Amino acid sequence: MTPFWDYLILERQKLESKSIIIPEDAAKAHAQPYGVVRSVGPQCDDCVKDLVGKQVVFKSHAGNWMKDPDGNDFYPLHQDDILCVVD
Repeated sequence: MTPFWDYLILERQKLESKSIIIPEDAAKAHAQPYGVVRSVGPQCDDCVKDLVGKQVVFKSHAGNWMKDPDGNDFYPLHQDDILCVVD
């Protein structure tokens, strides 16, 4: 999947708990604002294009959960919503 313009596709990290069961909708609503960059659009800055495969922190209300035709969750957002890279 390749995004248009200056957008990115993230695989967002899921909220996990060892003591309670968290419904999927609640996990998405309360998930931490970080994920792994899977692809970038052609008009993204060069420094953003280098982030593919790296974990980043983004603005918590930057995008929306979506599903691809195979049923996998992904998170598209604008390159300006990336705050930092997790080392």
